[in-house]
Amino acid sequence: MRNKAVTYHLNTAEGSRWLSQPAVRPKFISHFEGASSATSSLLHCVVEYVPVAFDPTDLESVESVETANNLGAKTIQFAKWFKQPERRSAGQPTAFMLMGFLTREAANLAIANSLVIRGRICLVRKLLPEPRRCLRCQKWDPGHLAAGCKAPVDVCARCTGPHRTSTCAASDYETKCSNCPVQEENELRRHGAGDRTCPIFMAKVEAMHQRTPGAHYRFFPTNDPATW
Repeated sequence: MRNKAVTYHLNTAEGSRWLSQPAVRPKFISHFEGASSATSSLLHCVVEYVPVAFDPTDLESVESVETANNLGAKTIQFAKWFKQPERRSAGQPTAFMLMGFLTREAANLAIANSLVIRGRICLVRKLLPEPRRCLRCQKWDPGHLAAGCKAPVDVCARCTGPHRTSTCAASDYETKCSNCPVQEENELRRHGAGDRTCPIFMAKVEAMHQRTPGAHYRFFPTNDPATW
């Protein structure tokens, strides 16, 4: 790989689970020179409407989710809020979270049954790839991000005006999408460039998923036909 890491692909799921065991991995790493380390390739999922009282940095809190949902110990290897807590609305009770599962079985169980977190049932779905949007010119998959954008001025994601989105004072009725054709009031619901219901965005998402193996499966495929 470009970062000089090595990716190991095991030929069986059993072998992968064996190598992921805390007692096995250090012995495996000891055969490599230098300060080598190993991480598993995680299965990432979106967990919806998680109570903000949940602390993903607290090990006991994460372990309590594993126990309450019969996932098995150490199956949740990663948990992080999608949006930084300081960017939440005042009094916001729930938020979306990204979780990384160690095994396909654990991820599929969470998808099938949802997760109970701090007494709330939270829906779980696979994290699927999405097109990137430049936050300066607002174009989808432009081949650059805002830091490398060569647009002469900022394009507002809310009203298409030549200013930063954070300074926009447009009303909901004045919302416009810089990527869509002319939006007639009775023909197309008014929306901004960042709206997830934007027809252009939805078309690009669908095209990306068509190119992504397994994107249209609800579960991560395993030997169980129910996941196909």
